[in-house]
Amino acid sequence: MIVSCENCGVKLKVDETRIKDTGSKLKCPKCANIFTVFPPQAAQPEPVQAPRPPEPPVAPPQAPEPVQAPPQPQAPAFRPEERKPAREKWRLDNKKIVVAHDGDAILKLIEDILSEAGYETVCTKEGVETVIAIEREKP
Repeated sequence: MIVSCENCGVKLKVDETRIKDTGSKLKCPKCANIFTVFPPQAAQPEPVQAPRPPEPPVAPPQAPEPVQAPPQPQAPAFRPEERKPAREKWRLDNKKIVVAHDGDAILKLIEDILSEAGYETVCTKEGVETVIAIEREKP
């Protein structure tokens, strides 16, 4: 009997009579790999299978159904009462004005002119102070 090393593939001739029924270990002379060899089993005749019943006829293939696109979500109908302009959201005061300038004399002059015209003024000198006043006062 001829066996091959599992590691390097070298072929070895082995006497079948010296192999145990549970298997025998061999050492490859080329790579020193140790592997187990089992005795060859006697060829057994294949079992006879009963004949199969004939298969039912196959229906001809049908044309596939056309694929429909998934429904597109519809945008909600426009309702004018739902869309409010930004000034209603802020509730802007048309008579209130924020004045920003770093000069005291100019601030006082603009404030006097606007007050005489009927406007309420909020005066600021810095950019950050102005932004805070706009958020707070909603002019």
